[in-house]
Amino acid sequence: MFIYKIPSILLTVILLQINIFPANRYVIAGNPTPIPPYTSWATACDSIQKCIDISNSGDTIFVGAGVYKEKVVLKPRLTLIGSGTDSCIVDISVYPEPPTGGDYHYAFSVKDSCTIKNFFIKGKYDGMDNGWVGIGRPSWPWPMLNVTYLLVENNHFHKLDVAASLNHGIFRKNLVTNSLNGISCNPFPSAGIIIVDSNRFSNLDYALCIGDGYVILRNNFIHFRSGGVVTEVFEAHLYSRVWNNIAIRTDGRLCYETFNSNGDFINNVIFLKSKSVFNPKSATDLFVNNVVIGADSGVTISGSASIDNIKYNNFWKVGKRYANFAIINDSTNLSVDPMFVKEHISWDTAFGDYHLQKFSLLIDKGDPTILDPDGTRSDVGTYGGPLGEIYAYRDYAPKPPAGIILRYDPKSKIVEVKWERATEADFSRYNVYKDTLSGFISDSSRILLSTIDTSFSMSLTGYRKIFFNIRVVDKQGNISEPGTETGIVLTDTQPEKIVTEQYKLYPNYPNPFSFKTTIGYYVCKQSFIKIMVYDIKGEMIGYLENSERGKGYYEAEFTGAKPATEEFGTETDFVSGMYIYKIFIIDSETGIPVFSQTRKMMRVK
Repeated sequence: MFIYKIPSILLTVILLQINIFPANRYVIAGNPTPIPPYTSWATACDSIQKCIDISNSGDTIFVGAGVYKEKVVLKPRLTLIGSGTDSCIVDISVYPEPPTGGDYHYAFSVKDSCTIKNFFIKGKYDGMDNGWVGIGRPSWPWPMLNVTYLLVENNHFHKLDVAASLNHGIFRKNLVTNSLNGISCNPFPSAGIIIVDSNRFSNLDYALCIGDGYVILRNNFIHFRSGGVVTEVFEAHLYSRVWNNIAIRTDGRLCYETFNSNGDFINNVIFLKSKSVFNPKSATDLFVNNVVIGADSGVTISGSASIDNIKYNNFWKVGKRYANFAIINDSTNLSVDPMFVKEHISWDTAFGDYHLQKFSLLIDKGDPTILDPDGTRSDVGTYGGPLGEIYAYRDYAPKPPAGIILRYDPKSKIVEVKWERATEADFSRYNVYKDTLSGFISDSSRILLSTIDTSFSMSLTGYRKIFFNIRVVDKQGNISEPGTETGIVLTDTQPEKIVTEQYKLYPNYPNPFSFKTTIGYYVCKQSFIKIMVYDIKGEMIGYLENSERGKGYYEAEFTGAKPATEEFGTETDFVSGMYIYKIFIIDSETGIPVFSQTRKMMRVK
């Protein structure tokens, strides 16, 4: 018998050829016919980890729809691509809480040069730091691997202590919800560059980015449920670049240092009741072109920080611009109404729009050495600077007047009405409307006067009752929605009754609507608010609001689609037709229902 012997060198070449070209492999949860090497959907593996176990560096693994209740350990240079955050779920909430001092549960334990895209990653974070991480490197065994590159893109992280723990990498276009922290910067074995770009963080309880690393934050939207730390970097030599982000917290509670790191902080909008937003310690720290709203103080300096690097910012409704220093001839920093298109009011319903209106005083008022994308001088705020946008400045109606108060002198029979001054740069006047009926429409037939003052007086001789509305008019003739209606009812047998600060549900606008519509409502004291939407058959579609609110005007937004589910995030389009929305209000102090009203709206596709 003739036996053909393959030369050893040829055999070596053949074996090498097997792994020269990266393979595409496939995973489908519950596939009844998994056949290695899983190179087609028909033979797809039923487990992500099983597929990884036979994969080689450089392979790409496509993961189909399904729920994968497993912790995944990657190999170097693997790419994992899920079928989408609405359908491809890695659920580590099924694992028991780690013991005290034990290592966390990692949905994806990564190696060097990996890519992870399009997954919904779910933990069991419940308000306590108890051990759930989306993507990262376990701290054991020691020494930790040095991950020099990692791409995490288009994923949804939900209920985690940390969405991603990185020492090098790019975290881009992800959604993080109901979690403790966004990014943990891990300096072991070396601090690396971490780019956090164009993500949305909703309901964080402490920090966006915490730990040690060279952090680059840009174009992120950050909402804090509690906490309020955007960056907290412990080593002074590590420099952060924080550009064009929006950070908000609307519960009104005090948070502490928002930026606790050295670096460049440029073109951000910070809407936090922070004890101190910016805390420069180094001579190279920059705080330029930012908008700070509602903070106790804007800047506190220490160390070798230079006040010359705090310039071209806008401090609006801030207790003190500078906590422990003064800037003589402070000509570049402003304190003006930024005139955003729509400030964030309620996280559950409206994210806000922080583009500038046409007559904002922040247009072309940024650092002249920083240019907008169209080549003009930079705007102050999120959409200014080289990472900003080219967009049309649009003219909008002013905000309704706030703080309306009515006082009555029974001796002189004079009523006086006062309100807060409008702050828009293009303010023209106030129109005051009156009628003898409550709930009247404030149109031109009911104008009492136009004034630039924030109060007026009127004799009530001949009146038994009278009601007032006030609207703001700008220089272009745009008219605001009316403020809170106020009025007075006089009787012969009882003291006068001042009717003001009433709960109110406003008509939605636009109505009819195609895709989305806005519902305004006014709360006159601390109360629990529910706004429900029903279809024409009376079946409830869902809640637009279900939380406690303080005194003030709020807005809720209804879109013509069923909200995403926690697991899948899919939306269901609603049909054209009539819908009903109802507000139900309970006094927080007494627990007694105090107001209920129903209105109709029409969707037309």
